Amino acid sequence: MMTEQRRYYRKNLRQTGILLRDAGEEEFFICDLSLKGIRAHFEVDPRLVVGQEVHIRMPGLKLEGYVVPVRCRPADQGGFDVGFDFIAIDGVEDNAYRYRAEMR
Repeated sequence: MMTEQRRYYRKNLRQTGILLRDAGEEEFFICDLSLKGIRAHFEVDPRLVVGQEVHIRMPGLKLEGYVVPVRCRPADQGGFDVGFDFIAIDGVEDNAYRYRAEMR
């Protein structure tokens, strides 16, 4: 789905995101951004389960919320590429953005 909708993505975005877990925070790089999701790169295996809801923060974009991994695979250059679909994302500080996924 993410490659099919490539034209909707902001390409070559280089922002840092944070995966929030009970055990602590894990940084990742945001590679592509769309209205409905992101493509991210992790240096180490994030041990994510496809379909499991996780909490992220994107401080450079002033966004925070919940996403679901739709793809997690080793990258050719090392690390792991992960595709996330947004579930609920809200702007923080002066960002008024708000997104809620359609119920399926």
